[in-house]
Amino acid sequence: ELVQNGKVIRNFDLNGDRQRYDLTETIEFKEAGWVVLRAWNDRAHPDLLDLYPYATTSPIYIDSPAAPTAPADAAYFVAWMDRVIEAAEARGGWNDDAERITTLEYLNVAREKYHALAGPPGG
Repeated sequence: ELVQNGKVIRNFDLNGDRQRYDLTETIEFKEAGWVVLRAWNDRAHPDLLDLYPYATTSPIYIDSPAAPTAPADAAYFVAWMDRVIEAAEARGGWNDDAERITTLEYLNVAREKYHALAGPPGG
């Protein structure tokens, strides 16, 4: 599969031994972001010590003047930061109150950046 910004944009059907594929065409990307190739087998293979063989390339970043919007991804990280902040507030063992305050301020700044990227709920 060819994946761009988390979505499959192209499937490749492999034939024969299914160990290689040569692409001889140009693919146009309509937005900035990242792309990876990923491959897997739906069952174990005797040549691999894995029940679910899976591989992916490192991302290739595609530049553009406008970054792609990803409000769903940003909303995920708002919720994630909420859990991190809650855990940080609940923990003890701070060196002092200043460390606790500084850390929570830092985490809240990150949360607000994701919140701004997420936009209004349902929007």
